[in-house]
Amino acid sequence: MRGRLLIATAVALIGLVFAVGCGDDEDSTANSSGGDTAAETTGGGSDTTDGGSDGESGSDAESEGEGDGSAKSEFVVQANGVCAKRVAEMQLKGQKVFKKIFNDPGPVAAKKLAKAVIVPVLTRELQELKALPQPPEDSKELDAFYAELERIIEYFSGSPDPGTYPYNKAENIAARYGIDKCGTPQ
Repeated sequence: MRGRLLIATAVALIGLVFAVGCGDDEDSTANSSGGDTAAETTGGGSDTTDGGSDGESGSDAESEGEGDGSAKSEFVVQANGVCAKRVAEMQLKGQKVFKKIFNDPGPVAAKKLAKAVIVPVLTRELQELKALPQPPEDSKELDAFYAELERIIEYFSGSPDPGTYPYNKAENIAARYGIDKCGTPQ
């Protein structure tokens, strides 16, 4: 019985570390696609800016007419950058800690991984996201996302179950908003 629990825990922890590792590989390509997402959000406003002097006047008019969309686009790009760095940090630290805790019982290993990696990294992510200029019209959506990140941090600060994946709601909110690099270990 104890052997099965240990194996199940090891598989779950390995999955978390490898999921984080896979997320790091995607960051390079996804970071460039994050810019595409921002351009789509503003209705292709970045294309107008690249068009020389005519683009500059178009950009000024666009900024006045769609200042809110521009603020959101900028936030999305910056937030995805913050979260991409966090994924890389979580991967690196997670792999180091995982090597040390591999032989620990599942719940003990999960708690050590959470305390050493997940909680501090997600806490920094939350602080950095809140420090970015927030689009005021989106405060309700962002507050909901921040509340989910806080819930995840609280969950991992306690006694996390190695077989539980507590990121679903945060991932869904982040994806709907366009900050798909955030609120997830991948």
